[in-house]
Amino acid sequence: MDKWYNLNLSVANQQPDLSDGIQVSEDFERTVLMALKTYSNVHRGSGHFSLMSTEFFEKSREIVKAYSGLTGKEYVTIFCSPYGFNVLTEQLGTKNYFYISSSDIGLSLGVVAIVINRNYLPGGTPFQTGGGVVKLVSPKSVVWSNIPERYEAGTPAVINAIAFAKALQLKINNRKIILCDEKSKNFTVNEILNADGLDAYSGIELLIKLREKLIGKGLEVPTVNGFKPYINFDNAASTPTFEPIWNTFKKTLLSETKIQKQVVEETKSICSKFLDAPREIYDIVFANNTTEAINLAAKTICLTDNSDIEPVVLNSPVEHHSNELPWRFNKNFSLIRLPANENGLLNLETLEKYLNDYNVKKLYGKKRIKLFSVCGSSNVLGTFNDLHAIGKITHKYGVIFFVDAAQLVAHRKTDMLECRIDILAFSGHKMYAPFGAGALVFRKGCIEHNNLIPIHNYENANAAGIAALGKSMVLLQKIGFDVIEKEEYKLTSQVIRELLAIPEIEIFGQKSTDSSGISNRGAIVSFKIRKTPHNLAVKELAEIGAIGARDGCFCSHMIVKHLLKIHPLREKLAELLLILLPKLSHPSSLLPGLVRISFGIENSEDEIRHFVTIIRQIVNRHGSKIERFIASKNNGTPFIKHTETQNEIEKFIKQYVVENLKS
Repeated sequence: MDKWYNLNLSVANQQPDLSDGIQVSEDFERTVLMALKTYSNVHRGSGHFSLMSTEFFEKSREIVKAYSGLTGKEYVTIFCSPYGFNVLTEQLGTKNYFYISSSDIGLSLGVVAIVINRNYLPGGTPFQTGGGVVKLVSPKSVVWSNIPERYEAGTPAVINAIAFAKALQLKINNRKIILCDEKSKNFTVNEILNADGLDAYSGIELLIKLREKLIGKGLEVPTVNGFKPYINFDNAASTPTFEPIWNTFKKTLLSETKIQKQVVEETKSICSKFLDAPREIYDIVFANNTTEAINLAAKTICLTDNSDIEPVVLNSPVEHHSNELPWRFNKNFSLIRLPANENGLLNLETLEKYLNDYNVKKLYGKKRIKLFSVCGSSNVLGTFNDLHAIGKITHKYGVIFFVDAAQLVAHRKTDMLECRIDILAFSGHKMYAPFGAGALVFRKGCIEHNNLIPIHNYENANAAGIAALGKSMVLLQKIGFDVIEKEEYKLTSQVIRELLAIPEIEIFGQKSTDSSGISNRGAIVSFKIRKTPHNLAVKELAEIGAIGARDGCFCSHMIVKHLLKIHPLREKLAELLLILLPKLSHPSSLLPGLVRISFGIENSEDEIRHFVTIIRQIVNRHGSKIERFIASKNNGTPFIKHTETQNEIEKFIKQYVVENLKS
């Protein structure tokens, strides 16, 4: 049942009874499928699909808020995982709030929605830190995001929240969610995770077949030249999904609790094989996303039992906020950063010197580096770190090796045992399973098991999302990372060659396109256009070419500002403006930034050719003097003209979302 904490129960009693169990209707399935067809990352992207997902997500907040009866402007809806909700409410104490979970209406979606007076929310550092909860990050300071994003660290479980809101809406109107037949209740674990009609295929043949089953494939959106098929070049933020993964999600949602628990356990076995992390050596817990997994690790890990030692975490300036802020704001240890070069690569000799100086020579008093936390691949430069070499060095000095694998595990074979990786975190929404499931995989003994009992207890709440994650790993393994690497190499080298031929464009990171030079670079290309502000460039990519890209600092402010050589005084001015004028100062018009395109297994060489055609049009347009000046300072522009195409896009989005979330 829905729950109130210290609120007038007479209000709760006005709500309809939701205890009649789970049933599924075509209306529910259609809405979730339509949201999947246009799925992308919320709030941060510029393309049609990101705007569409954001609209779906915000409308879902409104549905929950309307159900709660707390309709005043002072109330806000926050979507949490069950674990995140527990951590947040510990901070709320006796404050009044309303909450309801997907489990309360019989759905294994792992969503809890809380409706609360915004003035009751705790100030200071958010209960979870990372991507999405900040406006600006500097080495020694942070400007936090507005409510509610400030309390939804990382990429929210967008699809799960939409599904939950739609189910709640149907229940409110006394309509069924799904009618389960006997067959749907009797799916076996094997049928859920393996049966997909693609058994005869593997390698490149499977990849070709899978591309035909891309959900949202060919969906047309408004552009300057009429409706055109949408192209997703924002895979580093979030990936779309495929019919077999969606079907696994549905089957699990319809299954009995006993089967769901078995699916969760089997997915752990799949994950173990996928990462070469044997179950007798490693443990696995499922979280909401990479951000939650890293926050969980930072909160529960014990780096020393010796009170005479001051533990230190070593990091790098290339990290995503999700692999920097949780370590920075933990009072049990201090954080230092290992330098990286312009390509985002770490100097392994410098790494060894740091470890030797701190742990052997003891040059820094009681300080000892106990953990090295680094990204497997940069979300700005696409650089792959040499994990095998790093693992060898860290273990030589008795240092725990932690890898943020959000940008790694869908693109390269990751072998935890061989690379001596002690702890690793990743997200399903970056590997074609955008259903609110990620994982923390860790060598037994690195984290006290008792500290993880709460998160283990929450895993089955999102059995459907975890199953989808398992299915994505099954498919990626059957395709083979040799095939995936070859396909992504073709796209990346093609686009780098084309962009290098345009004088107005500067690419960051590894620029060589031969096989040896690009071997440590993934399918991410960040660049700037010297005469076009970054936010205007991505707007025009969408409006002219129906291309979804990303601009700004990509939740990696420190490395982007370093690449663009931003002076500390300018950085401080932007920080002051964001604090003093939070409503008038939009980060895109105050901060420097780049344009980023990123590829996945669904993309093609034809899409690259289309992108290059559109980017040449953008480069060759004659921008205003003010645009050129702003671009020369690497800033976004606040002076973006509202175009007729933008009006058409906004109209298209509202009609699409309203049609699928109508009562």
